[in-house]
Amino acid sequence: MQHAADHALTDADASVPPVAQALAQTVSQQVELARKQVDWHLRRAQAAARAGLGKTSCSLWPSLASMVRVMGRVHADRRIRFDLPEPVSPPLAVEADEQDLHEMLGNLLDNACKWTTTCVSIKLEITDAHATVLVEDDGPGIPPSLRRDMLMRGVRLDESAPGSGLGLAIVNDLAHLYNGSLVLGSSSAGGLSAVLTLRRLSQPSDGVPTVGA
Repeated sequence: MQHAADHALTDADASVPPVAQALAQTVSQQVELARKQVDWHLRRAQAAARAGLGKTSCSLWPSLASMVRVMGRVHADRRIRFDLPEPVSPPLAVEADEQDLHEMLGNLLDNACKWTTTCVSIKLEITDAHATVLVEDDGPGIPPSLRRDMLMRGVRLDESAPGSGLGLAIVNDLAHLYNGSLVLGSSSAGGLSAVLTLRRLSQPSDGVPTVGA
């Protein structure tokens, strides 16, 4: 009976015109994108609430190292090499909730892993007031004329590539919530360079974070 049922399902699929199948697939993709958009708006509202409670800080290096390990497992089949700087000492705090920092770093690294050919390079630049995470890949990159569009929700450079087009937009939105920024450019290897800048905070003995080192 199972064989007969499978055969009947196959016949039913075969009887559906290709145009209808393509339309159904398009509708399904749009519904999934809409769901992800709604999820993101909810997460953004939560992030805005956290940011509005006042300055919150977390350590940058542990979050960065953790997300690199996660992406290494997620993209294990690609055998991507990650060039990671030495741990920061003393610990470096930035203005961001830990969950939101993971979201920003994870999306940057995941985007780089999707497009890179062999390597993802991560660099840190630290000043008295800011901490900058530079993520570079050796993939095809993004033309300068399209980089601003890529920071808008739902925009995808390649419709055949996996993803919803939300990743870089999420990073951009969250960075601005914490008075930071995301800038896209060209990497030294010809791929994409994503520069995330957040305010650097220090953690005094009373536990209230203040700007500056």
